Amino acid sequence: MSAQVIGRTLHIAVAGDLAFEARDVLDGIPGRWLTAQVRHVVLDVAEVGFCDATGLRLLAHTLTVSREHGASFTLRNPSDHLCWLLGLAGATRLLRSVTDNLSEREQSLRDRELLADERDRLLDERRDRVEAHQVWEDLREDLANERERKLDRRDQES
Repeated sequence: MSAQVIGRTLHIAVAGDLAFEARDVLDGIPGRWLTAQVRHVVLDVAEVGFCDATGLRLLAHTLTVSREHGASFTLRNPSDHLCWLLGLAGATRLLRSVTDNLSEREQSLRDRELLADERDRLLDERRDRVEAHQVWEDLREDLANERERKLDRRDQES
């Protein structure tokens, strides 16, 4: 485990197992490092291999202490297994923390991607309408030409 304050953010990185044996090491971490200047806590769990109920309690405790100090909380890099375990335990508020606290740049990129996808969808829809309209115009022109030929034949016959 390592903890470091950079600016107004407390970065905590945890490696190994979040299990009963680690409770003493992790229990006091957020409170020890949180000061009035810290406005955000980032808990990186990318290197966590195993997590049991004690580990889930430690994650929830970090979230609670962070919010009690007025700091936002981000759980960064949870494994699929940890996400599943958090969902199973009904601790999805920890998972929501991941997306609720995206940096402005990340959120801006996501918004731009969504807008680009929507623009592409609308362009495809417009292209399809133009193509469908062209088909109808071609049919209309063919019918008009056919009618004109019939009228010309009728005039020639009379």
